[in-house]
Amino acid sequence: MRRIPTPPVLGLSLTAVALILAIGSCSGDGDGGGGTTQPPETGTVSGEVTAAGAGVAGATMTLSQGSTTRTTTSASSGAYSFSSVEAGSWSVAIGVPAGFALAAGQAASVPVTVTGGQTATADFALMSTLSSIRATVNVGDEPRSDVTLRLFDAGGNSARATQSTNASGVSIFTALAAAAYDVEVVPPTGLELEEGETARKRVTTTAGAEASVGFALAEVPSAGVVEVELSGISFQPSDVTISPGTTVRWIYRSGGPHTVTPDGHSTWTSATLTAPDQTFEHTFTTAGTFAYYCSPHRGAGMTGVIRVQ
Repeated sequence: MRRIPTPPVLGLSLTAVALILAIGSCSGDGDGGGGTTQPPETGTVSGEVTAAGAGVAGATMTLSQGSTTRTTTSASSGAYSFSSVEAGSWSVAIGVPAGFALAAGQAASVPVTVTGGQTATADFALMSTLSSIRATVNVGDEPRSDVTLRLFDAGGNSARATQSTNASGVSIFTALAAAAYDVEVVPPTGLELEEGETARKRVTTTAGAEASVGFALAEVPSAGVVEVELSGISFQPSDVTISPGTTVRWIYRSGGPHTVTPDGHSTWTSATLTAPDQTFEHTFTTAGTFAYYCSPHRGAGMTGVIRVQ
């Protein structure tokens, strides 16, 4: 019997048909196999770090998922942000900056779920661990400004801060660790500690709180007025002994112009007297010897001294 050959399919050999089928089986539509891989969806994680409603800068923020971590730092407003975060479950942890602690009920690490194109939020609340001391100075019932106050470590000899009271008689020492401190008042000229008052007081602060201390001053009683005349080229009398609280009044008489210039000290500022009966006066509140001279007539021996004792 004679064999009849199998005709080619559409003019293609069996080998070519098999190759076409093999290539077709390797192609895909993007859902698997060799198609183009789509990029993962991403979102954003952001939040704020605050203490008593104010932004806290310098907090180290860590975003993590398994072994993958990213870090950033909160800005002066307290805000922070991570962009282009792959969708999924993450956690945000805070590194609390110095001077702060986590607020009550606040966790150091919180979970967040990132959704493509969305923003996940994680806020953190802190509280200050620093303290302050409010010092007040009064003369009678009135607040006194421009009074010097010094802050020391408890029992210390070197002042760690020196400030002056404001118009309300107040000075506040801030950013202090919880500890014991000494606050000292320096009475200005014309004022002294009220009877029974002490110049240096111990104050103990607690974390995040303000401690208070007060000082009472009184006017230095006047012991009267002593007059010194500037006549010719001399002070009359040139050597005066007084008690604390006494006022010395210099009066121009003749021979001028004259000055009343401190010699080797700065108890008062040099004054110039040029007209008859013109005066200058100063109240001496502390003991000591206070020399002075007339600048134009010093070479002629126009000098004087006030002894306070």
